[in-house]
Amino acid sequence: MRPPRRTLALAVLALVAVAAVAGCGDDEEADACAADAAVLEVPHVIPTEPAVGAVVGETFTVRGCSRTFESSIQWRLSEPAGAELARGFAMGGGVDGSAAFEFTVFAPVTEPTLAQLRVFEADVSEGRGSPPPQAVIPLLLSP
Repeated sequence: MRPPRRTLALAVLALVAVAAVAGCGDDEEADACAADAAVLEVPHVIPTEPAVGAVVGETFTVRGCSRTFESSIQWRLSEPAGAELARGFAMGGGVDGSAAFEFTVFAPVTEPTLAQLRVFEADVSEGRGSPPPQAVIPLLLSP
């Protein structure tokens, strides 16, 4: 059975989003991120920093590109078992196209701690629409 054309089109757009916004971190790259991804019409959240598996301190900066409802990004930092270490939200990214976002996370730890950072768009449709975009980055927090 072949997937519906809409599903296939959304998958292709998601791949284009990753290619278009990869590496947007500083201001110059952020401008390029917005220009290159302007044709992208699907919501997305693509963190580019820190990298998957990075060792970060108790305070670290998260950067990336997104297109979300009202340019709002939610985030949660938790241990693999689910215990929450920190949470918050940031304004940034784009509404009508992809744009850069940046926020700082503070999570004091007393010993090296495996964690996962989930960056996502809140589900404003209350489950009635497509699932909102999200990204999960495994990290090692270091005191």
